[in-house]
Amino acid sequence: MKKLILFTIFIVLVFNVNAQEQIKRYYSNGQLKSIGSYDQSTSDYGVKKGEWKTYYENGQLKSIGSHKRLGSYNSKTKHGEWKFYYDNGQLSEISSYSFGRKKGKLKTYYKNGELKESASYKSNSVIGRTKKIGAYKLYFENGQLSQTGNYADDENWSSDVKTGEWKYYYKSGQLQLFGNLIDGRETGLWKKFYESGRIKSTETFSNGNLIGELKHYPDNDNDSKSSESSNIDKQEVITKNHPDYNTDKNDFKSVKIGNQIWMSKNLNVSNFRNGDPILHAKSKEAWDKAGETGTPAWCYYENEPNNGAILGKLYNWYAVNDDRGLAPLGWHIPSDDEWTELTDNLGGKEKAGIKMKSMIMWNDYENKREKGLFEGLPGGIRLKGNFKNGGIKGKAAHWWSSTDTWYRSIIYYAEYVVRSGWKKETGISVRCLKE
Repeated sequence: MKKLILFTIFIVLVFNVNAQEQIKRYYSNGQLKSIGSYDQSTSDYGVKKGEWKTYYENGQLKSIGSHKRLGSYNSKTKHGEWKFYYDNGQLSEISSYSFGRKKGKLKTYYKNGELKESASYKSNSVIGRTKKIGAYKLYFENGQLSQTGNYADDENWSSDVKTGEWKYYYKSGQLQLFGNLIDGRETGLWKKFYESGRIKSTETFSNGNLIGELKHYPDNDNDSKSSESSNIDKQEVITKNHPDYNTDKNDFKSVKIGNQIWMSKNLNVSNFRNGDPILHAKSKEAWDKAGETGTPAWCYYENEPNNGAILGKLYNWYAVNDDRGLAPLGWHIPSDDEWTELTDNLGGKEKAGIKMKSMIMWNDYENKREKGLFEGLPGGIRLKGNFKNGGIKGKAAHWWSSTDTWYRSIIYYAEYVVRSGWKKETGISVRCLKE
């Protein structure tokens, strides 16, 4: 009898160990949602380890890959090759990770199976960053090349930096635009073509700024129409020189969410729409004085210019509300109601924070982020009396609305979106909405 009891206890213990190692979660319909193991070797166990699989509600495999921990406190654990799938079973992405961050080759695919993107990444686990490097290709859904170029393999970890010759194409395969970049800024002669193959325009840049003569050619002959940049409509020049202007679409990079079209990145302008410069308040004294006098001002996150390329600029309320127009031509600062429409389109303010976050640059809590269209980055905040920024890097994003001092925030550990008001001298990000 004693042996039987001991054998029973042994079986129970083995069962419990196995149950702890293999965790299954299910959808409300009973379909398996995920299966994998957790690291229970530390006091903060709950970190994934080993192979994990996730599934769609229809039973199709969603993702498969392994987790590996670096150190005692790192919760970013994807490691090695990962595969992601559409709900129809088609492969959507195959990529490699190093302790939670992309490293090495990446390929993404359209739902029809055509290659969408080919890229390479490098990562730095010490500073918690990853970036594109080397050759890059993007394709249309019909298989035609959309753009090709290279990213710099440098130590600027704040952004993916385009370098060398870049080419952009029409869906037909015809060349649309090509030119060179240095440190992500246009340089030298850029040529644009009609889909017929005829040259459309030529522009010359220096350090990202349009200089000299702009020449435009009609599609039916080669008689050029040129004008000095000083005679070009100033609003159009400012708009085209914005670092996030999509030259192949003659518009800013954007995403459609519901019936709204949003800029895909934070605003990064240093001039009003009419060309007047906005004060760059670099010091604590300059920032505080701008707030006290009601002067429009901007700064970089942590006063680091390299942060501007990926995070945009931080603006005080006086810049947002200035009659000269902070938003570029064809865009506007969203109202409080328009921000509410966005969060409603993303499932309501209680859950929209998950879908508004990007998959990079946020601190931990990967389960509070979901790959979506808005791609919100933790742009931080500039407070009165603070030389750099109030708040800690990687923990929050804030955006002004055009409604008197109302703003929206998302926080690294939360699913919800915060709606509140702020002092006018505060510097936060701006995301524009298409007219």
